[in-house]
Amino acid sequence: MEIAIPLYDRFTALDAVGPYEVLWRIPGVRVRWVGAEARPYATDRGLQLVAEATFADVAAPDVLVVPGGTGTLDALADERLVDWIRAADATSTWTTSVCTGALLLGCLPGVYFGARVSALARDSIIRPALVFVLLASALKLLGVATSTLGAILLVLVVTAVPLWGAVDATTRRQSAWERAGRSRTFWVALQGIGAPFGVGLLGSIAYFAGVRRQVVAAAVVAEEAGAVAG
Repeated sequence: MEIAIPLYDRFTALDAVGPYEVLWRIPGVRVRWVGAEARPYATDRGLQLVAEATFADVAAPDVLVVPGGTGTLDALADERLVDWIRAADATSTWTTSVCTGALLLGCLPGVYFGARVSALARDSIIRPALVFVLLASALKLLGVATSTLGAILLVLVVTAVPLWGAVDATTRRQSAWERAGRSRTFWVALQGIGAPFGVGLLGSIAYFAGVRRQVVAAAVVAEEAGAVAG
């Protein structure tokens, strides 16, 4: 597996070296430092790293890791870098970034739309989705076959989502459940006990789609009533 880390002037050293120190240890992986030119590139603190290959030399890496840095905005104007990211992404298995390196991924079709959606989505959706994506990425980098990866992620969804729902339900105050006219015990048990059997997933869908909102709304009403009374 070939992993490419593109360098540009005034990138942040940690954004490039940090991933490198982890990725080079994976068996069968070769990490390549690439640039528009094969030369040293200075970080935003003056440290220099050498791009040992040009973009043409590494045209189709399996994985891209784009570092951030104070030079990111200037790098956006570098057509050689942007065009290479577009071309490499078309054939790569994973295209990733660190910090402001995400701005350079904005040149990719669909990335801007995805960023807007994630910016507007709730934390309760983004956090588990992020964990899901990171786990899938880690397993893929470790060489897990696609079919096996799919089975693992399916089991994860069927069991983890209901367990997450059960834990979330327990954190809601009993008074809010009573005000909403719902049974906390029922929804914790349905999701927690039913998780290994698939029933919990159906319960968690119902919980997050409607029941949770009712309980949260009831808690807000109770807090407002308490504030008025105080």
